[in-house]
Amino acid sequence: MKMIELVMDVVGHYLKKRDTIQGVIERIKKEAPNGSIYFYPCSKYANMLIGEIKRRDRALFSRIKGIFDKFEEARCNSGIEIHDLGKLSDIKSGISLLVVAVTNFCKGALDDFQELSEYNGKMLKASYFDISLPETADEKVLFDIRRVYGLLEDSKSKMIYLLTWLSRALNDAGIFSIFDDEKGEEAKGGVTRYKNYTLKGLSDIIARELQCELYSMKYVRPEPGDIVFDIGGYKGDTALFFADAVGKRGKVFTFEPVRKNYMDIVDNVSLNGLGHIIVPINKGASYISGTVKAMVVEPGAAWSFIDEFNGNEAVEMTTIDEFVREKNVSRVDFIKIDVEGWEENAISGAKDTIKLFKPKLVVSLYHKTSDLIVLPLAISELEDYKLYIRCKMEGPFGINMYCVKR
Repeated sequence: MKMIELVMDVVGHYLKKRDTIQGVIERIKKEAPNGSIYFYPCSKYANMLIGEIKRRDRALFSRIKGIFDKFEEARCNSGIEIHDLGKLSDIKSGISLLVVAVTNFCKGALDDFQELSEYNGKMLKASYFDISLPETADEKVLFDIRRVYGLLEDSKSKMIYLLTWLSRALNDAGIFSIFDDEKGEEAKGGVTRYKNYTLKGLSDIIARELQCELYSMKYVRPEPGDIVFDIGGYKGDTALFFADAVGKRGKVFTFEPVRKNYMDIVDNVSLNGLGHIIVPINKGASYISGTVKAMVVEPGAAWSFIDEFNGNEAVEMTTIDEFVREKNVSRVDFIKIDVEGWEENAISGAKDTIKLFKPKLVVSLYHKTSDLIVLPLAISELEDYKLYIRCKMEGPFGINMYCVKR
């Protein structure tokens, strides 16, 4: 049996039993008809799910008493109290149900929780994989997976694409250990070194992404003199990487809507004397300009994301097309988009720029399962690109699509 047929069988089997948001809510009510409900961890999915419960079932929402997390900066956008995981033993007797809600790979999070807390009460596992699948018939999902598979340029891209689906359907992150490049990050006391540069405020995982040069590969890389649009600037780590690549003849416009992160970009640009290359923009990229809400995790954590219904901070957005017109940008050579699940909207607002300049593109594919279908198809419909997929870190949270015009 060919690999693609094996994966289609596994994914097809999973699709038949996938859950919906309402399905998860009904399971919670069935498992805990009364009593107090807690969540772990304070993930993006947990925030989204709690927000949906608040909107759909106020009685159930009133029974959610807290979220356990091991990170001090964790915040809940629905006003639910955050509890340090180490304090679980003080209140575990009052927990009717613990909902383990993670982006993917619940088993790993569940094992981590039990190891840290020794909790052995009633638990319900809920994975974002289910509800982030395209809301279409199962046959359409499988058809579109085959479509994307056929668009990919080389055998390595095809294999990584299939392994990504397999790992998510099997709930097994270990599959991607084969892609670990073993580059250790150099982050000490919040300070990271990259070549001759210094960056402050990076988390270990982002520091590692910088060391792995996540947004460059053999066929798609920034070149000296390129004009780069860095969509999702965070603390300036990717802007610094691009500035080093394009040199003094190039320019890097880095877009970051979260104010705290934007100020860190400004500081890191100044610290490294790169103000003549890097232009920080305190806006995000979307399909329309204006103000939207974002779920911002203090102090500017990497997974802050746009949430138009439950966000806790107003942020400014623009479109790439509008920015290019207003600033009279003469060319765009490279666009990187990594915006915590907002990639489709950013691409929608860059259609004219992509069609006009045909820039090299790097787009993250791992935030939502639907991105594995939606984003490759969106790019292929805009322009005749060669599409590559690579995983440059043990993951699958380093999966990117690299695009270059034919």
